[in-house]
Amino acid sequence: SNNMLRDRGAKAVVSKLAQNRLLERLELLDNNISDEGAAAVMRACVGHTLAEFSLADNRIGDPGARWVAPMLEGCKFLTALHLSGNMIGDLGATSIAQGLTLNKTIRTLNLNANRVSNPGVEALACALRVLPDAYVMGFEGTLGPIPPECMGKVYRNYNTSLTALHLASNFLSDPAALSIASVFGASKTLVSVELSNNRIGDPGAKALADALKALVTDAAERGEAPIGRMLSLSCNALGSTTI
Repeated sequence: SNNMLRDRGAKAVVSKLAQNRLLERLELLDNNISDEGAAAVMRACVGHTLAEFSLADNRIGDPGARWVAPMLEGCKFLTALHLSGNMIGDLGATSIAQGLTLNKTIRTLNLNANRVSNPGVEALACALRVLPDAYVMGFEGTLGPIPPECMGKVYRNYNTSLTALHLASNFLSDPAALSIASVFGASKTLVSVELSNNRIGDPGAKALADALKALVTDAAERGEAPIGRMLSLSCNALGSTTI
């Protein structure tokens, strides 16, 4: 970490990975690595026993992020993926969402300080929101229309392991908050969401609050203790009516 490996150095790391397939943690943060180097490293990680992987604070954009999906599919022990402080936008977030549906172990995804906006969050939400199999099989007419935010993004598999999603310091507004609110009611595992330093206003905050209240009500009706949730909304565009 905190070196100047650049893409050439990242490719040198690849040669070492081929010699050590039992590595559990790999951190290459703040190394001025771009899409080319990131792609090489992520391809090399497939099949490894990595539990934690970080390419935070580099220069990775959407072309590099597209390699996250095959890595998530091929890393069967990965629990934490840190890609904060890069240049990943909605196309990259959509690729990552597809990867989430192929992985059953990932618990933490950190995309803080990137360039993700509402469409990217919609894709991530659809990867976490478990829709009935009938939608995938083409029988949506009997269930009503596919939720608008998932139109064109109905995956055959869904992620059921993610517990923490970090999306602070991106370009998110109320539609993104509504997407996350829908996940709270559909995901049994997501308990922590970081949305600080975005552009979410009162409508988005209200949707999130209503979703959390509904979870408490549903648990009470079933005679169960509600699962604790952590939601951070500091430094957004909330007004006094939200409080």
